[in-house]
Amino acid sequence: MNGKFLLRSMAASAVLACVAAVLSITAIFPQFDIAIPRTFSAYLVLTILHFVFILLGGLLVFWLMRNSAATVAQSTSKNRELGSIKWFDVSKGFGFITRDSGGDVFVHIRSFRDKKRRIFRDGQRVEFIITKSRRGPQADDVVTLDK
Repeated sequence: MNGKFLLRSMAASAVLACVAAVLSITAIFPQFDIAIPRTFSAYLVLTILHFVFILLGGLLVFWLMRNSAATVAQSTSKNRELGSIKWFDVSKGFGFITRDSGGDVFVHIRSFRDKKRRIFRDGQRVEFIITKSRRGPQADDVVTLDK
């Protein structure tokens, strides 16, 4: 989860920085003319807009990181579920986990905490949290309990 939020925040900050850079370039170099009058007040307005966009990017990164930390804090052991791997196809990179509370939930290979271990067997016990994805509930932060 942290990686996803960090990637999104970096992308959003980069977009805002690009907008600020375009505003600055059009103010400094007249050959990139987009009908901005070349007066002192125009430069002042563009400089203020530049700093506003940089500030917005910083605030966006702060907000996303704070929400990311809150999400990680929510994934403590009391929110975790137990289950067993119903089936998992390593070549496809996904499978399903049968929850002890009933029902099956999708799991992707990126959802496993141990990134080096890529061998999972049917019936293997796991602990995980449930997150919402575009296609429904999904297991995330999966930890294998028996080796």
